[in-house]
Amino acid sequence: MKILWLSHLIPYPPKGGVLQRTHNMIKEVSKHHEITLFTFNQVDFLAASLPDSKDPLTEARNELLKIVKQVFLSRFIFHGHMLLYSLILFSAI
Repeated sequence: MKILWLSHLIPYPPKGGVLQRTHNMIKEVSKHHEITLFTFNQVDFLAASLPDSKDPLTEARNELLKIVKQVFLSRFIFHGHMLLYSLILFSAI
Protein backbone atom coordinates (compact mmCIF):
# COMPACT_ATOMS: atom_id res chain seq x y z
CA MET A 1 0.00 0.00 0.00
CA LYS A 2 1.19 3.54 -0.71
CA ILE A 3 0.88 5.90 2.26
CA LEU A 4 1.22 9.69 2.41
CA TRP A 5 2.48 10.48 5.91
CA LEU A 6 1.89 14.04 7.14
CA SER A 7 4.00 15.42 9.98
CA HIS A 8 4.21 18.86 11.56
CA LEU A 9 7.94 18.34 12.25
CA ILE A 10 10.77 16.61 10.41
CA PRO A 11 10.90 13.35 12.39
CA TYR A 12 14.68 13.38 12.76
CA PRO A 13 16.74 12.97 14.86
CA PRO A 14 14.70 10.47 16.91
CA LYS A 15 15.92 11.76 20.27
CA GLY A 16 12.73 11.55 22.27
CA GLY A 17 9.13 12.61 22.44
CA VAL A 18 7.21 13.24 19.25
CA LEU A 19 10.31 12.94 17.03
CA GLN A 20 11.20 9.50 18.33
CA ARG A 21 7.62 8.27 18.27
CA THR A 22 6.96 9.49 14.71
CA HIS A 23 10.31 8.25 13.39
CA ASN A 24 9.78 4.79 14.88
CA MET A 25 6.20 4.56 13.61
CA ILE A 26 7.34 5.48 10.09
CA LYS A 27 10.19 2.98 10.31
CA GLU A 28 7.85 0.13 11.32
CA VAL A 29 5.11 0.95 8.80
CA SER A 30 7.68 1.27 5.99
CA LYS A 31 8.60 -2.39 6.47
CA HIS A 32 5.31 -3.33 4.82
CA HIS A 33 4.22 -0.22 2.91
CA GLU A 34 5.65 2.49 0.65
CA ILE A 35 5.70 5.82 2.49
CA THR A 36 5.91 9.34 1.10
CA LEU A 37 6.62 11.81 3.89
CA PHE A 38 5.23 15.36 3.75
CA THR A 39 6.47 17.56 6.56
CA PHE A 40 6.96 21.19 7.52
CA ASN A 41 10.54 22.38 7.50
CA GLN A 42 11.29 24.10 10.79
CA VAL A 43 14.93 25.03 10.16
CA ASP A 44 15.66 26.52 13.59
CA PHE A 45 14.27 23.50 15.42
CA LEU A 46 16.22 21.11 13.21
CA ALA A 47 19.47 23.09 13.64
CA ALA A 48 19.03 23.01 17.42
CA SER A 49 18.44 19.24 17.31
CA LEU A 50 21.60 18.65 15.24
CA PRO A 51 24.06 21.28 16.53
CA ASP A 52 27.17 19.49 15.19
CA SER A 53 25.83 19.14 11.65
CA LYS A 54 26.97 21.57 8.96
CA ASP A 55 23.81 20.88 6.95
CA PRO A 56 21.10 19.48 9.26
CA LEU A 57 18.41 19.49 6.56
CA THR A 58 20.47 17.32 4.21
CA GLU A 59 21.44 15.01 7.05
CA ALA A 60 17.81 14.58 8.10
CA ARG A 61 16.69 14.07 4.49
CA ASN A 62 19.35 11.43 3.83
CA GLU A 63 18.52 9.51 6.99
CA LEU A 64 14.78 9.60 6.30
CA LEU A 65 15.28 8.44 2.70
CA LYS A 66 16.68 5.21 4.15
CA ILE A 67 13.17 4.34 5.34
CA VAL A 68 10.75 6.26 3.07
CA LYS A 69 10.47 6.53 -0.70
CA GLN A 70 10.22 10.34 -0.90
CA VAL A 71 10.41 13.34 1.41
CA PHE A 72 8.48 16.52 0.66
CA LEU A 73 9.28 19.58 2.73
CA SER A 74 6.95 22.55 2.91
CA ARG A 75 8.73 25.69 3.96
CA PHE A 76 6.98 28.62 5.60
CA ILE A 77 7.76 32.02 4.11
CA PHE A 78 6.50 35.03 6.03
CA HIS A 79 5.84 38.19 4.03
CA GLY A 80 4.15 40.93 5.99
CA HIS A 81 0.87 39.55 7.26
CA MET A 82 0.73 36.82 4.67
CA LEU A 83 1.99 33.31 5.09
CA LEU A 84 3.18 31.78 1.87
CA TYR A 85 4.12 28.16 1.32
CA SER A 86 6.75 26.90 -1.05
CA LEU A 87 7.20 23.26 -1.76
CA ILE A 88 10.63 21.73 -2.00
CA LEU A 89 10.77 18.26 -3.43
CA PHE A 90 13.38 15.75 -2.37
CA SER A 91 13.11 12.31 -3.81
CA ALA A 92 15.11 9.16 -3.55
CA ILE A 93 17.68 8.68 -6.26
